[in-house]
Amino acid sequence: MAPSVDQALQEWASRASDDELDAGPRLKDLGGADAVAAEADTLAAGPQLPYLLTALSHSLDTIPADQAAPLLAAAARGLRRPHSAWVLADALDVVCTQPELAARLGNRTVRDLATLAEDALAGDCDAALAQPAIAGLLRLAVAGGSPHRLLALLTDITGTEPADALERLPILIGIARDHFADTDPLLDVLSALENQPDLTPATRADASFELAIADERTALEAADRTTADEQLRRALMRFTELDRTHEARLDARAHAAAIEAVLAFADLEQNPAGDNSARQRLTDAAEQLDTTAAHLAAWTGRMHQLDWLSARSLTQSAWSSSSPPSTQHRHTCTSPAGTAPPTP
Repeated sequence: MAPSVDQALQEWASRASDDELDAGPRLKDLGGADAVAAEADTLAAGPQLPYLLTALSHSLDTIPADQAAPLLAAAARGLRRPHSAWVLADALDVVCTQPELAARLGNRTVRDLATLAEDALAGDCDAALAQPAIAGLLRLAVAGGSPHRLLALLTDITGTEPADALERLPILIGIARDHFADTDPLLDVLSALENQPDLTPATRADASFELAIADERTALEAADRTTADEQLRRALMRFTELDRTHEARLDARAHAAAIEAVLAFADLEQNPAGDNSARQRLTDAAEQLDTTAAHLAAWTGRMHQLDWLSARSLTQSAWSSSSPPSTQHRHTCTSPAGTAPPTP
C-alpha cells in the first residue's frame, strides 16, 4: 500500500533541510500529485490545509491544468470552511505571499472570506474566525485587490458582536484607515468599540490607540498650524490616558513623548527668547521617548511578530536610534535580529 500524504509529509519533514522547511513541501514531498488529489478534500478540511496550499503554490507552473483544478477547488473549500482559526491564519499566510496562487484561486477567495467574517461576526460560526478572515481580506486588498468588501464589512461593525470576534479588530481597522481613502466612517466604528463596556479592556484599549493614531495622522496632514496643534493635543490626551490606565501600553507612552517633544519644539520656535520651560519640556520628552522606545523594543524584541504587521513597531524602535545625542548614549535599541533598526 502506498504511504498516505500524512506519512509522506512526516518523512519529508524528518529529512528536509532548514531552508526546505522554511520553503515548505512540494507535491512530490507529499507523495505526488495523484496521491494528494486522492486525499485533497481530507487535507483541506483539516490542519494540513497550509501544507496543501504550499505544495500547490510550488507546483502551479509544472502540473497540468486538469491536475491543478481539483486541488485548487479543494483548497478553496478548505478556506471556505476552515478547520480552526489558526489553520485559517496559516493558510492565508501562504495565499497572501504567493501571488500566483492567489490569482489562481481567484475572486472567490475574497467572497468566501467576507462571508466567513460576516458569519463569525453574526455568531453563526466560530467567532475566532473573524480576525484571520478580515486580516486575509485586508492583506489581499493592500496587495492590489478591491477593498470594497472589506470596508463595507468593517463599517457595519457596531460593537455588539461577540467579543471574541472583535478581538484585535481595532488594529486591522486602523491599518485599513492607513491604506485606503474615504475611510472616515471607520472612526465611528472605533469609537463604538472604545465605548462598548462588554468588550475586553484590551480590545477597547486597541480602539483608543487607533483613534489617537488617527488624530496624529490628521495633524501631520493638516494644512495649517492651528489645526495641526489641536489634533496633536487631542492625540496626546488619548495616548496619555491610555498610558495611565494600561501600564503595558508602552507604545502609547512612546507616542505621547514624541508628541510632547514636537509641541515643546514648536513653542520654542515661536518664542526662542522665552524662559527655559520649553527647553526643559523638550529635553524631558526626548529622554522619555528614548527610554520608552528602548523598553518597548526590549519587551517585544524576542516575541513573534507577523511580518506584515511589523511596520509600526519598527518605527517606534527606530525612534530610539534617532534620539538627541544627549540622551541616546544611555539606551541602545536593536532589532530582534541584533541589527540596528531602520530610520523612520
